[in-house]
Formats: sequence, C-alpha cells, structure tokens
Amino acid sequence: MPAPKSLDGRRIGLVGLGRRGLAVARKLTAEGARLHVWTQNTEKAAALGEAHPLIEIEPCPRDVARYTEATLIAVNSDDALERVVFDPEEDRYGVLHGTPPDGLIVDIGESAPATTRKFADRVRQSGRIWLDAPVTETTLGGTISIGGTDMALARIWPFLNALGSKVLHAGPVGSGQAIRTCGAAIHGQMVQALAEGLALAAASGVEADALLAALADSAVGGAVLSESGRRMADREFRAGRTVREQAELANQALELARAAGITLTGLANNAEHWQTLLDGSQGDLNISSLIIEIAEGRKEPQ
Repeated sequence: MPAPKSLDGRRIGLVGLGRRGLAVARKLTAEGARLHVWTQNTEKAAALGEAHPLIEIEPCPRDVARYTEATLIAVNSDDALERVVFDPEEDRYGVLHGTPPDGLIVDIGESAPATTRKFADRVRQSGRIWLDAPVTETTLGGTISIGGTDMALARIWPFLNALGSKVLHAGPVGSGQAIRTCGAAIHGQMVQALAEGLALAAASGVEADALLAALADSAVGGAVLSESGRRMADREFRAGRTVREQAELANQALELARAAGITLTGLANNAEHWQTLLDGSQGDLNISSLIIEIAEGRKEPQ
C-alpha cells in the first residue's frame, strides 16, 4: 500500500498552464492534490487532463473556483490577471464569480505590487480573500514569500509548502510581490555590475575567463557570477530571463519606489540600460546580453 502524501484528498484550483503553471501542477499532483484547471490553450489542457488522473479540466475560470479550497492564478501579465479573475467583458466567467464567500484567490504570477493590492481591495469588497505568493523558477523548491493575513496563510500553507522548501509570511497583501520586485531589481543591478567589471577587465587586457576564475571563490562569487558571467564570456544569450522581462521588472521597481516616495538613482540607471537594449531590438535575448551594451555601445571616442 503506497504511503500517504501530504495533499491526498485536497482540491486546489489552477488557472494558467504556462511554464510556471505546469511546474506548479506537477509539484501539487506529486503530493496527491486533485487539480481543477483552466487555461486558454484548450489543446494543452485536454492533453494534460487525459494524461493525469488527478487533473480535471474546467470550461472557464469560474468553474475552477467552484469546487476547490483555493484558486491559484498563474498568468503572466496584469491584464491577464484581471481578465481571468473578474471577467470585465461579460462579468460572469471569472474566478471571482465561482469563489464562495470567504474563499481564497492566490496571485502566484508576477504582477506589479500595486496591481495585486488593487485587485485585493476589489476581492475583499465581495467578501472573498486575496493573497499574493509569486512563484518563480527560483522560488520553486526554495522560499515562497506571501502577502496576506495570518488566517489566510494558514489555509493555503499546505499547498505552498508543497511548492517550496519554506513559506515566508512577508506581511500584508502586496508584500509577496514587493519582495519579488525588490529581488529582481537587485538581480538586475548585479548583472550590470558584472557586465561593467568584465568590460573593465577586457579594456585592461584581462581575459573574461581569468576574471571569472579569480572571483569564483571570492565574496562576489555566486549564481549571478557563474551563470551570467559564463554567458557574457561566451556571448551566449539564449534562454533564461529576457531583457524584455527584466525591463518590466525594473519599471515595476521604479513604480514601487515612486509610491514609497524614495529616489533610487542606481535602479533608474539600470532601467535605462534595459530600455536601451529594448530599443536596439534585443528584448528577446537573455539579460546577460547587457555586456554588449556596456562593453560595445558605450565606448568613448579616442
């Protein structure tokens, strides 16, 4: 007889089956959860439902929420989040329309902090509960930060615990997305610092491989150095987070700073670099392509 799993008999809704949604579905079903799922791609949904006995495909977001303890929303834009939750066109097929009073709606995508807070207010006025717990490639298996009340966190904790190694209560609604945004801003500026360091090394006659090897065991070593540094040295800019995605994240961070009434000149400078790459039609390249703009696009005339 197989050993019991942590989510045996539990039902959870999932809207969105992109890369994030599929990864979440795999982890939850691996722990025994029964999923009610909707995605705009009907062929993908049908194939997934046929292949997995624990996954039931629903005809619209509303029906995902009707029979589950909570609904996770894994979409990739603020506009998509609004459509699947509120259905502003017909006002009848959104997740909100199927969520029972005091039911949970969980934003696990990458929405702007201001957006998730605005939607939380709309949901709260209807008697439902909103939480934000962004799930990224980094947080899957790592720390998932969640914004919301203690009571709501206790209800969703078993599901989030199955997705990450640690669930962190970051504060009120919006705190999870704020942490994600701040982390992305830090990452973007680390990539810029690395690109500038490699450009300086090259201008000083030092090979990229020598600099990377020298820094590997230093205080500045780590994932950014090993991954982005290798990409920069090899000029390999496929896969991973794109310039377009990082530009959006940098703009979200700037908006967060404006809302808080603070000026962050380093972040503003970093955002300009991503915009320059976008303007140069490099939006679909990996963020490590910043080395091109740093090393080759900003040379001073001799």
